[in-house]
Amino acid sequence: MDYYIDKRKYSVVGIGNAIVDIIANVEEDFLNVCNLTKGTMRLICEEEAESLHSRIAVKKTISGGSVANTIAGLAILGNKVAFIGKVKNDVLGCAFENDLRTLGVTYITKKANGDVPSTARCIVLTTPDAQRTMNTCLGIAGLLTPEDIDEDLIKNS
Repeated sequence: MDYYIDKRKYSVVGIGNAIVDIIANVEEDFLNVCNLTKGTMRLICEEEAESLHSRIAVKKTISGGSVANTIAGLAILGNKVAFIGKVKNDVLGCAFENDLRTLGVTYITKKANGDVPSTARCIVLTTPDAQRTMNTCLGIAGLLTPEDIDEDLIKNS
């Protein structure tokens, strides 16, 4: 009997938005002052993300995005995986890259430099009743181009 031997390097390569979740605990009054509706998710611009980020005490940052989270989970389970997603060469972009690599995820997408949007972030504001209010700035994540796709990663998965 002939058996197919798969010699590919990766079980899965994911392509998606590279987003850093920024977690902060806030009181409901903070949401009211910022005119935010508790328990919702909304897209925000870079300026609003900077303003909101500057007004919170960050509890934790976690690299994510739905595809990146799936790839990270597969890596934790022992799979050889890779992720393609766009970040800027900024503090959040470097944190995203380091977090994935620490989990064993191959991440080689070139970071953007210059006058480009920042790395995507989701500012998650948690109130004492455990409700999450999410404010997402997609930044450069939505600017992934065909040039950012490493065809060898795809071919080897």
